[in-house]
Amino acid sequence: MPYLFILCLFIILLGCAKEEEKTTPPAQTPAVGETAYGNSQAVSNYLVEINPYVKSISELQAEIDQNAVGSTGKATGTNLAQAIKTAKPKLQALYNRFNQLEPPPLLAGMHRDIKKLMELRLEAYDLTIKGRTREEVDMDLSLYDEAQIRFQEANQQILALNAQMKKVNQSLVQVVTKQSSAIP
Repeated sequence: MPYLFILCLFIILLGCAKEEEKTTPPAQTPAVGETAYGNSQAVSNYLVEINPYVKSISELQAEIDQNAVGSTGKATGTNLAQAIKTAKPKLQALYNRFNQLEPPPLLAGMHRDIKKLMELRLEAYDLTIKGRTREEVDMDLSLYDEAQIRFQEANQQILALNAQMKKVNQSLVQVVTKQSSAIP
């Protein structure tokens, strides 16, 4: 199971850690102090607010990847399920707290995408834990396959979030550039 690939993709998300919404930004030119996603201060504050969540999600995945590798140097269903059992309550708590955040209106789509990422991970975690039980009972590995699909969907979510975050950051940079060029 290529969980290290998942980790690498999420680290990319962590590096960008500030993004946008799925809806297209307004066509008009924003006023000074306004990004295409709303007030620059509100957007910046939101990005600072979500950064610890993004970082924690990435750290949880790194913890899983590290703990899933057994003494043989390879990940096993047993090790992976145990690592996920440890991490799942932490991700669930992050998800519950994240749901209480209020994004700026034009970043609501990005906020939903981050929630979806966590939901996909939680589903993959559940499938992996159930898969381990099924593997022990009748050597059926099909739930691992379903878990892998959810992890792949989460990876796609990460790629979309990276693109969104890049646009939001560019929008913030444009505001700063406009403001600094307006200073005599």
